[in-house]
Amino acid sequence: MISARSRQQRLSGSRHLPMLALVAILVSSCSVLQRSPRSQKGVVVDEPEIKPDTKSKVDTIQLTQVSESESPPITDRKAAPNPTAVFKDSYRVVLAAPFDAQEFQFSSDRMSSRSNRILQFYLGFKYAFERLPSDVGIQLSVIDTRNGMSGSRIKNLPEYADADLLVGPYSSDELKQVADFSLANRKVLISPWNSTKVVSNNPYFVQMRPSLERHCEALTRFALTQNLPEEILVLTTGSSRDAEIRKHIQDVYREVQGDPNADPLLEFVVDDITQDSLTEHLEQVWMTDSIRSIVLPVWSDEPLLVSLLGKINYAKAGRDIKVLGLPQWRDMNRMDFDILENLNAHISSTRPVNLGKQGGDTFKEYFFDTYGLLPDDDAYYGMDLARWIHHMLKDHGDLITDGLMSSQPPDLNYSFEFVQRFGDDGETTDYFVNDFIQILKFRNYQFEPAR
Repeated sequence: MISARSRQQRLSGSRHLPMLALVAILVSSCSVLQRSPRSQKGVVVDEPEIKPDTKSKVDTIQLTQVSESESPPITDRKAAPNPTAVFKDSYRVVLAAPFDAQEFQFSSDRMSSRSNRILQFYLGFKYAFERLPSDVGIQLSVIDTRNGMSGSRIKNLPEYADADLLVGPYSSDELKQVADFSLANRKVLISPWNSTKVVSNNPYFVQMRPSLERHCEALTRFALTQNLPEEILVLTTGSSRDAEIRKHIQDVYREVQGDPNADPLLEFVVDDITQDSLTEHLEQVWMTDSIRSIVLPVWSDEPLLVSLLGKINYAKAGRDIKVLGLPQWRDMNRMDFDILENLNAHISSTRPVNLGKQGGDTFKEYFFDTYGLLPDDDAYYGMDLARWIHHMLKDHGDLITDGLMSSQPPDLNYSFEFVQRFGDDGETTDYFVNDFIQILKFRNYQFEPAR
């Protein structure tokens, strides 16, 4: 279990500068990792010798295979689900992200949360690729997108032209540019970070993060398994975005009921958290004896959310209430965990509860010994995504979308359950998305799967 009170330390502060300098060498110099052979279980593993190359813009990791006499290539491709998929002995994977490597050096004591997130992901991703089995060869190229990714730059990058699989970039605008390239060149594009729909009409696009709407759907469906409709309250702010979320929740509710004309769930819109009458409304209107679950899809304004939870906690008195929220609650610095416990808080989440399984302990030890701190969730996510990519390329060739709905590799911390979204005609593929979400309950100051 992951204790909510025991937070992993961020990649910030002057004590992390040696590690950041190392990353600057790995990414900013865009060096080629040269290796000297060392045999290990039939796989040639090489020690990296870093040689800066200021002209190159790619950090390349080559995973060397054993000889064909020792490990013959797979030649029977009859089981390939799609005859257009190409199976190879070695694949080229390109990871694009804004590493902001210049920012990682000694000019600042702290990194942005985005830089920390991408750095942790990259280190986990790289760790896994360097240790993959030799049954499929993979060459990883890394592109720093800190200077942007225009369509012309993408077309002129030999790494993209030769790629079998594309991963990233981070921003929505750059993702659209790369998606256009992937569609035109029939290359699968994986988006590790994006959770909103920015790409459509692209059967080669795979979104790894479920959308906000999908999280709200999971919360609504869970609430309906716990309570009657009249016992559920939907509480949001008055923003236009929250208005869309309320409508989505009502649509999900009516779908579950099988009645498009069903009376809506009770709603309450908070226009001003500071108004004097808010607590009175909580006591007299919200907290009637019939209310048992509050769906609270608020996350972008942490002070507002913390204040709102405090008022709900005060107004509920001795009533038995569940408050259902979003995964961001898990990482908020100002959150009062006593209130979460008292409110029987539940959240939707894509993250595993225990990151120590499936090689996690070995990875944690390596990460700490190498960088002087513990890996966070993004590092484990990067490691698992690399392992998943290896599995998909081995089983489904370069067109891994053929196998997205098949069984997933069992040796991962994260879970992936893909669905195929269709276009307006109901036939053409819009894109693929990982829809896996679990509901976690906060109990004894830690999150655990709700039962």
